[in-house]
Amino acid sequence: MPDTRDIELLALQQQVADLRAAYAQLELDAVATRTNAREEGYAEGLAAGKVQASLRRAEHEAALRDGLNTAMAKFDATLRALEPLSIEIALTALDRIFGDAEGLTRLVERTARHHVSQLSAKSIVMLEVSAEDFASDAEVADAMSLTLRGDSVRLRVNSQLKAGQCLVRLSLGTLDISLDSQLGRIRDALQEAAT
Repeated sequence: MPDTRDIELLALQQQVADLRAAYAQLELDAVATRTNAREEGYAEGLAAGKVQASLRRAEHEAALRDGLNTAMAKFDATLRALEPLSIEIALTALDRIFGDAEGLTRLVERTARHHVSQLSAKSIVMLEVSAEDFASDAEVADAMSLTLRGDSVRLRVNSQLKAGQCLVRLSLGTLDISLDSQLGRIRDALQEAAT
């Protein structure tokens, strides 16, 4: 008959072995739990960080938009404030250009060249310019020789016209291409743009 102590010893040894196995399993479970907790914590932290970064980015973008809108509003206000000034400058420049007697002759010549080049030579009967801009018909002919096509257009210095005036007599009427009338149209357009 086996000794009861041996049986108890075997039972205790089995309990120790079972406890060691249970302890080992608990350690494995604890490692797995820590690993899972670490991974979940990392994932949660990463997700929370992404949310915070997204919120910060949205805040920064909103601040940038606000700053940009404020800057654009200031820029628009500055431009609106400068617009009347720029029109004044343009009108002053036009007055100086049209006030220069020597430059006026060149402007009349260039204006006449432009308008004549846009018209059919058959429709032009005569080109009249001021005696203040051109001394003689020959001077007008020299100035316009590159523009006028053929001899069908007559050129005439008209002593009744003021400096800067220029008329294109057409078969169907008269085209006033005088500098004053063009300046008036430019002034009207600039002043209309200012309002």
